[in-house]
Amino acid sequence: MSEHNKTTFWGLLSRQKIVIPILQRDYAQGRRGKEYLRHRFLLELKSALDDENKFLTLDFVYGVTNADNSIAPLDGQQRLTTLWLLHWYLAFRTGQLSKDEIKNVLRKFSYETRVSSREFCQQLCDLPIINDNKQSLLNYIRQQPWFFSAWKQDPTIQAMLRMLCGTETDNSENKIGDSIERLFSDSSRAELDRYWERLIINEPGNCPITFYQMAIGTTELPLSDDLYIKMNARGKALTSFENFKADLLQWIKKEISEKDSVAYGALIDNQWTDIFWDLAGKETTYCVDEVFFAFVNRYFYNLVITRKDESGNYIVTDKSASKDDDYQYFSDTKTAYESFVHYEKYLNEDVLETIKTIFSHFMRIKDNSFFVCKWNNDFSFIPQYKTVNGEPSVTVDNAENKIYEVSSINQQERVVFYAVCKYLRQHPADGDEENGLAHWMRFVWNLVSESDGRGPAIRSIGAMQEAIGYIDMVDSHRVYGTLSRMDIVSNDSSLGKRFNEEIIKARQICNPPIGVLPPDRFNDWEQAIVSAENEAFFHGAIRFLFTNKENKTDWRDFEVKYKNAVSSISLDVNDKKRHTIRNMITFLRDCEIKEIFSRMLLSNDDDNLQKIFLRYPSYLHDFFMQNYVPEKDTLTLLQNDLISLCEKHPGYWIHVKWEDGMDCLSDYANRSGYYKYESYFIGTDFIQERINLLKNASGEDGRIIFPDAVGTPHKGLFIDFRYLYNSEEYKFRWHSNDWIDMYDAAGNNLWAKGLHTSYQGNETPSFHDESSLIEELNRCCDEYNKSSESEF
Repeated sequence: MSEHNKTTFWGLLSRQKIVIPILQRDYAQGRRGKEYLRHRFLLELKSALDDENKFLTLDFVYGVTNADNSIAPLDGQQRLTTLWLLHWYLAFRTGQLSKDEIKNVLRKFSYETRVSSREFCQQLCDLPIINDNKQSLLNYIRQQPWFFSAWKQDPTIQAMLRMLCGTETDNSENKIGDSIERLFSDSSRAELDRYWERLIINEPGNCPITFYQMAIGTTELPLSDDLYIKMNARGKALTSFENFKADLLQWIKKEISEKDSVAYGALIDNQWTDIFWDLAGKETTYCVDEVFFAFVNRYFYNLVITRKDESGNYIVTDKSASKDDDYQYFSDTKTAYESFVHYEKYLNEDVLETIKTIFSHFMRIKDNSFFVCKWNNDFSFIPQYKTVNGEPSVTVDNAENKIYEVSSINQQERVVFYAVCKYLRQHPADGDEENGLAHWMRFVWNLVSESDGRGPAIRSIGAMQEAIGYIDMVDSHRVYGTLSRMDIVSNDSSLGKRFNEEIIKARQICNPPIGVLPPDRFNDWEQAIVSAENEAFFHGAIRFLFTNKENKTDWRDFEVKYKNAVSSISLDVNDKKRHTIRNMITFLRDCEIKEIFSRMLLSNDDDNLQKIFLRYPSYLHDFFMQNYVPEKDTLTLLQNDLISLCEKHPGYWIHVKWEDGMDCLSDYANRSGYYKYESYFIGTDFIQERINLLKNASGEDGRIIFPDAVGTPHKGLFIDFRYLYNSEEYKFRWHSNDWIDMYDAAGNNLWAKGLHTSYQGNETPSFHDESSLIEELNRCCDEYNKSSESEF
């Protein structure tokens, strides 16, 4: 930026009128809720006035020069209004406001069509001087005859008064220096005079407070509809991004150089804003501040979770995250800018240079389609505005500012965001940009796309850090070469298995074994592998297609398994009626069935089918080969039980030796509550044998009656039945321990009264066959009638 564009407020106002256009926001720096922002900004201004060696440059002020030579600022109105109030206050307190030449300059600041704001500023210029600095300036202004009561509801006038006098509070101890009056209240008259003299120095090189004036409509910055809309679509409220940008540029100026600060500011306001405008806001009336700020925070979020201590351990973990202020701040998708301290500890020249490189290389691509995959095309590297029924979704940030809502991002997508940044910050290995990026994104999405039926499996900080660790091991521009030369990692986690799969596939692509050719319909192994990966249901992981029965890598059966998978499984991700698990059971041994479904749900909806494929590929070799179709009469008792049960009752676990030493199928994770009512014995004829005995004992007259709603007592680890005796019905339950207990009408167990019997027992009472069962049931009924008058 050339020095001739640098100016002082007094110098600019002396030359030209400043007229705030109607389309600009209200004076938001003076709003309630902005106390600490005002305090920080005013401290910077006062510090520049106090320190003879300090110079403060307030970024850019863009404006259009009107026909009458007045300036209509399109960006910078907030800073200009604050500077005008500071000049007015010092002129008022030093007595300079009584001079016509001073009044005439201050009167050149105005509002275009906001009559109240324009008149308020003009009246302040004529406010009589008072010598008592202890008198409340707020009360003094409000007591003036020209101060209309309606102005107490005017947002801009009230904001100006807060900037001048502070936020009203009953507790003076809580007052911070959030206003000009409070900040300068302890200054002597001599100090105020010195501040005034320093402030009105016209030479930019000597004045402590300056800014860059950019005239829109010149050859340096031509006026266009696109630029005009972008600069004026920022809404009414002072945005979090504007505050962040100001602090960032001030930090760069302080820690690096003013030249770098100016250059960085120019990138933010021009090329980088164009990126967000083109990809997030150009077709709308939105500004881009929200999406720009969301991008910045997403970048810093990843800096937070990847930060390590001197021992190489992550500072933020799943256990410590709730107590980490930075993590909490950057995790909030509606974050209002609070303090630069959240950013400062992660900033250095390398980070700034990395961000510049990321944007520079992204401008070469500028197409989000390169970053998505076949099974997830919702991801966007550049944050998008959220819409509902085609309309923008409006919310408020943490400071209660009305903002446009930005699309959310989950933990899986944060890892992908990290990976894209890694690719963009590394210079391309060669000119083959499209293929290089395709290889990288294929690897990344394959790695992170594990699903567990509830959505992406990456839902914790630890999982993100593990995935990022694998991503950092691979050269983003030499993906296949890096992976193919790597050793298998010794990590049995789902991410570790996916990473090892990528290593194995890269070896097959780069160095396929002699004689193991890709399927005829593909040109090479990369094309065959990618084709299988792109079946949306597989989510990029296909190791079950190249794992044999001995759990070894074997590509010879790849084509057969691939074809059978496509023909025998519905690969539509939305299909909930595949019944694949039910069909798959017939190809598994009983021990394999118990191992699989004791660790995950037996779901007829196939919600965890992909997870089963990936965790037990060797067990499923026969299923994918479809070498034979088992006959029904060759199925084991366990297979038959599960085929019939999982269709009627999806969502169950197998518990091995769970109840009385027998295997159970249950929707309870542990033995608690009413688990017996929702559990089944499986792989045994225990239930059926007892049902048959009861049916045989019932006889032609139907003395034993099963519950009407069930028809057969298949549900539960017991058998409920009623016994018809002397025209009355009596309730009994056959338990899993082979005891039959009698119950009264209220459901109370009568075991304590001796009204029970056991099957195949060696002690009395017991029974061994149908006739002895009837004798025992009759005995229980007779003894019950003798001991109680209760009726069933």
